Amino acid sequence: MVSKEVSVLQEKVSLYEAVLNNILSGVIITDPDGSVIFFSETYAGFWE
Repeated sequence: MVSKEVSVLQEKVSLYEAVLNNILSGVIITDPDGSVIFFSETYAGFWE
């Protein structure tokens, strides 16, 4: 069973991803080592 805290965090992640994927500018997020951990659908479109 998923705890309430995990459920709340999952909802927030979904919301943040929706916001980032709907920004007209591309968004890319990296970890401190420079590895990509997220990129928006708009950013992915730059490579098509």
